[in-house]
Amino acid sequence: MIEARNFEQLVRGLPLEAIIFFSVLARFEFALKQAGYLKNIEDGAKAEADVDKYAQDLGDGFIQAMNNIQQKNLLLKKPPLQQFVRAEQIHWGISPQTQENVSETIKLFRSIRQTRNNLFHGGKYSSVPDYERDTDLLKACLSVIEQALLFSERKEGKLKQVFDCFWRVGG
Repeated sequence: MIEARNFEQLVRGLPLEAIIFFSVLARFEFALKQAGYLKNIEDGAKAEADVDKYAQDLGDGFIQAMNNIQQKNLLLKKPPLQQFVRAEQIHWGISPQTQENVSETIKLFRSIRQTRNNLFHGGKYSSVPDYERDTDLLKACLSVIEQALLFSERKEGKLKQVFDCFWRVGG
């Protein structure tokens, strides 16, 4: 059984930003669901956060209001890569979802999702191809989420309230 005393072994090799990212993203996705951003509202459907809908609701005003242009550009112009199989080997390549003809706000949040998938599914930090870039991506993702919560608060307020409440209860 995995116990608290094994925590250091579990997180060995992960930067602190990765652990913070997991925690913040879990709370963010919880807040999205509680605020009604659901992919499917049919009875019995799996409760999944609809991040694309949230990004769409933020609108292009969010991109213009973002404080950190460098982090925004990292996620938009050099988005996180995705693993693909080619000739029975795993290779890194550009995720088609970050290249689709959608708004920049949606692309930002798709980059966050790809960063999460890479981290969660072990695509990163088992062999570290570019530790500095990976850490920069995590910091950029955290910045976007924080700025989105603040921007949402100005628009409606409910999402940040749920996030903050969960942070106090869960943290």
